[in-house]
Amino acid sequence: MWAGIEAQVEAEANAQRELEMRQREKQELAGRTMDEVESKDAWSKLGIDVPIQPVEREVGPPVVLEETEEEDSEIESDDEAEPVKEPDWELVEKMEKLSEPVEGVPDAPDLEELEKENSEESGWADDW
Repeated sequence: MWAGIEAQVEAEANAQRELEMRQREKQELAGRTMDEVESKDAWSKLGIDVPIQPVEREVGPPVVLEETEEEDSEIESDDEAEPVKEPDWELVEKMEKLSEPVEGVPDAPDLEELEKENSEESGWADDW
């Protein structure tokens, strides 16, 4: 009996060592880049004869905005109070009407009442 238990413990220890070795190998290989031969082999295993070249990113020239005399005058007039914009009264009226019932559209059911009715009919309210 003890021999069987010792064999099982030893097998588990070996499995744990193998797992740790595989993890170390993965970590070592993760930081390593492939050389040209390994890269071609990997691409050929994927069925691609010529490896895909990475896309080079092009950086455009910086955009410079030219200030005009109008913009300069606007900057100077910032000290003055800006006029208050008038609200969109049409939108305000539509928003106010949202709380009113619409003709032809039924009222939403009272979910609490429906729940009470269903629980009384099914009898599951007594289980709570």
